[in-house]
Amino acid sequence: MNVGMMPCVATVRFRGKPTSKQSIRLIEPRDGKAMGQVIIQVLSEWQCDSVYFSKPQLLDNLAEDYQKPGAKYWVVTDKATGKILGGAGYGQLEGTRAEYKT
Repeated sequence: MNVGMMPCVATVRFRGKPTSKQSIRLIEPRDGKAMGQVIIQVLSEWQCDSVYFSKPQLLDNLAEDYQKPGAKYWVVTDKATGKILGGAGYGQLEGTRAEYKT
């Protein structure tokens, strides 16, 4: 149950186009902790202040959060090791409200 995040989230540790050594797939429940670690690492590198530093367990259910209608989250993995290299997603998260301007 994520709270306080922006309606659209992109956390990418991977730069460039995937090669034959990487794959992109929808997030699965087993990916929560690993993707959470990537998100915290990226937030730290960008010197962002976030509730996730004190409550990293909020990121454990990313797959569940992105199973709602109008939401998707993908992870980039290393094919050989299965290690998560990054990810990106979109959707309305609990505790946020969408504001669209045209």
